[in-house]
Amino acid sequence: MTVAELMRYNFDQIFIELDPVKREAMMREAYTEDCVWIHPGGRLVGIAVINAAASEIRKRIPDLRYTVVGEIHTMHTVGICRWGSGLPGEPFRYTGTDVVEERDGRVVIFYTFIDGGTPPLAG
Repeated sequence: MTVAELMRYNFDQIFIELDPVKREAMMREAYTEDCVWIHPGGRLVGIAVINAAASEIRKRIPDLRYTVVGEIHTMHTVGICRWGSGLPGEPFRYTGTDVVEERDGRVVIFYTFIDGGTPPLAG
């Protein structure tokens, strides 16, 4: 996958999946085993650890969805985009910016910056 496709997949499929087994299977397709996620709650390494954190987040906000705001900008193997999270059809509860780097068509590192609001974070 391209970095833009990986970012869409992350927002549209992986991070909204409620079933941790299904999410981990998707992550294994899209992430390197040694992937790193750095966000305001901490630095997480590896698919299993990131999946556990995503599971905690989804438990707290099962109905919220992520929406990419504007374009996903890419340069070589790096992508950046702004996004918002909220209930479908309602204003965003929080917003952020993600930066993703891919290697061989998989996420190797991603950063999540929170721009506004208070998200539930797992670390």
